Amino acid sequence: MIDSKEKLRKCLKIEKTLYRGNMNKCLFDFLSHFPFVIHESPELYKYIRLLRKTEYYLNTGKRFRAVICKTGLRYLQYKHGLSIPLNVFDVGLKIQHLAQTRVSSQSKIGKNFTIYPFCSVGTGHGKSPIIGDNVTVFSGARVIGPVELANGIQVGANAVVTKSCDVENAVLVGVPAKMIPLK
Repeated sequence: MIDSKEKLRKCLKIEKTLYRGNMNKCLFDFLSHFPFVIHESPELYKYIRLLRKTEYYLNTGKRFRAVICKTGLRYLQYKHGLSIPLNVFDVGLKIQHLAQTRVSSQSKIGKNFTIYPFCSVGTGHGKSPIIGDNVTVFSGARVIGPVELANGIQVGANAVVTKSCDVENAVLVGVPAKMIPLK
């Protein structure tokens, strides 16, 4: 939860390096403030920056600023098909592409979470997933219901996870998702 200016700065610094990659710093800064989508990474960072600022303003009780940020956030959500709620993700959220992505507002997701397009992390049977650190969910995958995933898990493309996995660094594939052994 981002409840101080220092946490906000630290979070934005980490996430900016995730999205910038090896792009020139000046070009990235220019494109992340540009009103049109020219390159995907700066546009995604623009969304993440607005998400984190909205979280900060809500958590610190600055309601007017939170409403202004949330208005811009809603616009970008509708524009790009993203549905990512506030105060669900820890530091290091990486959205790989501008495409439909859905996350339940009751989910709890750890640090360095990477999500690809057309994924869902959703509520089932009235309960939502709890996901550890350094988890990657690949394209089209679903994590549904009262699921707990350990640190370092990778959920394969189009997998449907409906059961918990407490084995760290596991790979889950298939429908329903099962752990595959790594050699």
